[in-house]
Amino acid sequence: MLAETHHLAGCLVTQGALACGTEAQAIKTLLNGYRMSMEQKLGERFAIAVQAGEIAASVEAGLLAKLVMTVHQGMTIKAVHGESGGACVDSQHHGPVIDARLHADPNND
Repeated sequence: MLAETHHLAGCLVTQGALACGTEAQAIKTLLNGYRMSMEQKLGERFAIAVQAGEIAASVEAGLLAKLVMTVHQGMTIKAVHGESGGACVDSQHHGPVIDARLHADPNND
């Protein structure tokens, strides 16, 4: 979606206040709160998945949520700034980015 040319350039929550001055501190705080809330909710869902056996018991839900949000935010910024025309986030090309992370885990089969 972010790679499509008819959409506005970027994700408000990810980049909305990155380049603002001190006068925009309230906006920075609000958007950071949104990001932290998304990470927390994702961590809560991963914790449920661990309990249900959907993902390995050795997975630290909070750290996995932080990883997912970090990758998401990085891919968003790369897409907005023209990384391969947004190839890192479109449905045909995001697989290699995720596969690279999964293959980096020696416990992942």
